[in-house]
Amino acid sequence: MAGSLRWNIVGGIIGFLITTFAASMTNPLSTSIVRGVIGGVIWFGLVFGFRWIAQMLLRGSDQGDHNVQAMERSSDTARGQNIDYTTPDEQNIHAILTSSPVESSSSTAHSDQAVEFTPMNPPKLVTKPPLNDEQLAQAVRHLTQK
Repeated sequence: MAGSLRWNIVGGIIGFLITTFAASMTNPLSTSIVRGVIGGVIWFGLVFGFRWIAQMLLRGSDQGDHNVQAMERSSDTARGQNIDYTTPDEQNIHAILTSSPVESSSSTAHSDQAVEFTPMNPPKLVTKPPLNDEQLAQAVRHLTQK
């Protein structure tokens, strides 16, 4: 761990003092001290966690440099790990762009699809005819009798 536990203890003491002071305004002294101790432990843990994460980040960047150097030294084990980003010559690019067999096949495919297209014919919605008033009254009487 980078440094010593002194930073954690200082953070815990600061947390204890802040929490005790804040709690003493509305609570008795014993309750304020208990809450201060709990706050100090929490601040101690927060400082410890922050220092641990900072150390892991710093150590990780140092190890990354060592890994790159080790990969450069062992070229046999690094085979297939690197990508060579090269572009073709301008003449090759013009040849590729001017010949377009994909466009000609796609245009014929579009024309075939246009001939075969038929619009969708969904079924029509049909509404139920309104019920007779007398039938509705009989249905209500039937339900109220049961």
